[in-house]
Amino acid sequence: MKKFEDLCSEIYQEFIREITLNPDFVVYLKDADNKTIEKFKNHFQSKINKSSLGAAFVVYYCEYQFNYWRDMKTKFGKNVIYFSWIFGKKAIVRYDEYHSKIFSRNIRQDIGQKILAKFTQAKRSVDFFLKINNVEEGEKHRFLNKEEGLMWCVQNTSLYNNLSKNCLMCLSAINCKEILKNNFPKLYKKRKLE
Repeated sequence: MKKFEDLCSEIYQEFIREITLNPDFVVYLKDADNKTIEKFKNHFQSKINKSSLGAAFVVYYCEYQFNYWRDMKTKFGKNVIYFSWIFGKKAIVRYDEYHSKIFSRNIRQDIGQKILAKFTQAKRSVDFFLKINNVEEGEKHRFLNKEEGLMWCVQNTSLYNNLSKNCLMCLSAINCKEILKNNFPKLYKKRKLE
């Protein structure tokens, strides 16, 4: 599990990368920044459930703070947003005062979701690949037992599925299973092909 300090700095870094379109930006925390995060953590642990203080909360919090600083010109320039401006004492007070009011998303709406996905342990379910996809089945039928059929399936389908009538009738089924086993072993096991 990630340390909370690392989580905050990495989420801040991702926001800066997305907003400035600079994929190489790296944040280096100073001792003062680490103390700021500790105060931030202590403040919100006393207000919300300790288990809720994770990636989702930090992303939501950062969305609010970056929205506040969006397009604001400071003596340091436009869109220059320091770490302490997001997690410092004044930022916490600002969040506490305004977070219950209407939150307008002026930064791109997909940024928060994109960053949240990087920091949550949500795993994509393979259950989707266990079911029969009617569109895929129609195309498998179109190329069934044709010379280009196996190559087409490798490029455009989830490969051999023992629930598929087309796969059961296909002359390339053995090769297709082998490709599935070598390239997608988890899916191969989930489809119980062993």
